[in-house]
Amino acid sequence: MAFTTAAKTLLVSTAVIMTIFSSFIPTVNAIRCHQCNSHLQEDCTALRLVTPRAPRDEQFLGDCESPDMFCRKTVTKIEVSGENRIIRSCGYLDNNKSEKKNYCYDDDNEGYKQTICTCFDDGCNAAPPRLGNANHVTMLSATGLCVLVARFLRLSA
Repeated sequence: MAFTTAAKTLLVSTAVIMTIFSSFIPTVNAIRCHQCNSHLQEDCTALRLVTPRAPRDEQFLGDCESPDMFCRKTVTKIEVSGENRIIRSCGYLDNNKSEKKNYCYDDDNEGYKQTICTCFDDGCNAAPPRLGNANHVTMLSATGLCVLVARFLRLSA
């Protein structure tokens, strides 16, 4: 199958554009998590949900110490007072667990109950998990562009 000059030019242009576009994607070694305690900082309770229409609340967003960390959100209900406290922090990965999977678990202690959730994306401990991130958008865009180029090449052949 021989490519026409126009098809070759389109293919090379697409490769150059994708290379340039991918160089603008920021890379980091450590995860960024919200780090606060609602008992000490009242604003820690209601961080905004990350959606396309609401910007990320970066008030408490900070770098974790190393790449082997995750984000954690702990909600503690104190039974005596009925008070809820929220602690957002970084956590260390257990070396025995290599699987990075978001999960929550409940812990029932004497005098208080906790729900502890972990996640592995920047700022994910603000609210429920986000629907996607820049890497997902980039990969979907690249896939769509490849499909379009393939269809163009098929039509011009």
